[in-house]
Amino acid sequence: MCIRDSTATRPCAAVDTHLEDTWSPTRRAELQEAFAQTQLPYAAETWDRVAPRLDAYAEDWTEAAQRACVADLAAPDPAPPLNLARHRCIERRRSDFSSLLATFGDADVATVDRAIDAAAAMAPLSNCDDASLLREQLERGDRHRVAPPGLYERVASATVAFRIGDDVTALQQADEALQGAKAVADEELTAEALLIVSEVHLRAGRLEQAAASVVEAIEAAERLGDTRLRARTRLQLLSTLTDRGEFEAGSRQVRFIRASLLRLEDPPTMLLEHRLLEAWLAHRQGSVEQALELFRDTETLARSYETIDTNRLGRVLAGQGMALAELGRYEESLAVQQRAVKLLAERLGTQTPRVIEARMGVATAMSNAGHTDDAFEAAQSAVRDALRVTGDDSVLTASCRATLATAYAAGGKLSEAEPLLRAATVVLERELGPDNAKTAYAWMNFGRVLVYLDKPVEAIEVLDHAAKIMSVTLPPSHTDFIYIHTNLAEAHLVLEHWQAAADAARRAETIVMRSFAGDNGRLVPIRVLQATALRGAGELEASAEVLQAVLEGLAATTARPALIGEAEYELALTRMVQGKTVEATQRMKHARAAFEQEEIHKLRVAAIDTWLAEH
Repeated sequence: MCIRDSTATRPCAAVDTHLEDTWSPTRRAELQEAFAQTQLPYAAETWDRVAPRLDAYAEDWTEAAQRACVADLAAPDPAPPLNLARHRCIERRRSDFSSLLATFGDADVATVDRAIDAAAAMAPLSNCDDASLLREQLERGDRHRVAPPGLYERVASATVAFRIGDDVTALQQADEALQGAKAVADEELTAEALLIVSEVHLRAGRLEQAAASVVEAIEAAERLGDTRLRARTRLQLLSTLTDRGEFEAGSRQVRFIRASLLRLEDPPTMLLEHRLLEAWLAHRQGSVEQALELFRDTETLARSYETIDTNRLGRVLAGQGMALAELGRYEESLAVQQRAVKLLAERLGTQTPRVIEARMGVATAMSNAGHTDDAFEAAQSAVRDALRVTGDDSVLTASCRATLATAYAAGGKLSEAEPLLRAATVVLERELGPDNAKTAYAWMNFGRVLVYLDKPVEAIEVLDHAAKIMSVTLPPSHTDFIYIHTNLAEAHLVLEHWQAAADAARRAETIVMRSFAGDNGRLVPIRVLQATALRGAGELEASAEVLQAVLEGLAATTARPALIGEAEYELALTRMVQGKTVEATQRMKHARAAFEQEEIHKLRVAAIDTWLAEH
């Protein structure tokens, strides 16, 4: 590293002024004012957290330029190719930095919300010192055609737009860069632009377009022969395959990427992303225990680096919390969610939208753990803060109200949950559009509450609407449809539409068997619904056989008590209809003992006590 001094005679002293047009005290003050003009209550705090990152990046850039200058002076050749590759990399980083600052200069709500993550996501200057990658550029020589700098600036702008959530601008800028890149056969720019296009489509749920774009990006990266770019495109493919449910192909990519990352000198960012995607792949396959172990290993790896990637660490903790909840380990899940909130609050500030979203996760975890009153209080607090920060008709406020409604429903306050979900779904569909996944999930939860409120006809209408939204971007075999079909089965059971209920449950079972082979945690509730439909249709022995098979399968595993409780409960009802009162009573006691082990099911325990008293 070059040691700076105050003399003007240093050969590389002029490098210190190269970034003045991009980053200076005047520019810093202009951006601070741009943040303040948004009038967001957390704008000043966000700027105070972003500005030091920008200062540090500017300093890193200057130091990298100094090292390149010194290398030039030490080289016998006035312009050795390796040094030219280094300078080109450094200039790209300046373009990236300039695009980020330009976006911050036009700050709006979305920009401020994601400013810290956008600043943290800038490519490190250390990449420009990676000798192996620079040698790759050297070896390519004239085979690599380079597009005009303006097109690379387009990609830089598209990248920043994507990071702040402006997908329309990101796609437009990336498409313009892509057309220019293809016109001059610049494989690097082609791959970079296609990566952004794929990421935009994937975030919007357009899985086919995302897959097509990333495959084309991989082809460009392979023709180029750039190890880092090849790894990045493969990571995007892994993410796309996971969302598409192509798990076998995803597993092959995990191994391929692991091998390619070994060639990189300093791959912590991509290594963390690889581990995180591997964990999500295991989770989506139904290997929840394996996913939990991978999430924990990833957290350990993230904390081993001097600079923790807080954004990825937050995603890791979210995955841990979800896996623990699915395993019925609700108290552990709650503890992890609380750690995630603490981490994000330290990074982003306590009253920012991202932290409020994380607090919703804590409220849900409290509800799952049976801490009903705490869940109400946490969700109500999130609603109040969302109202203050983003207003009454915002997506954040609607999401918080939906979370509060879910807490109410879990606590048995269904009449309080219904109006909140009814209002939240309208806002989400209006603000996010009719083809957004978050909108679909809100309608789906609303339909479930309507089933419990004994409004099955409206529930079916709502669930069909949720399915219509999902089908815009997802194939009918996608795992998210499991929840639609199971909720529809429950609604049809209330209406005593036995065949319709059995058909809906069977559709859910087909998806589970295709995507989560051997995952009893997902199969048990579905087969219990099938058995209930059989009982309603008068096929009592068939109903009992299904439930007995479920219980035998659970006996061979460390199943959640609630799964055993569900099967015992329904088998008790079937035996009662068959006139086998003694067995029915004994089964119901078994169900009670199972439900009693999970605080969240205290209402079920109370209902069973009533049943036992009557029989």
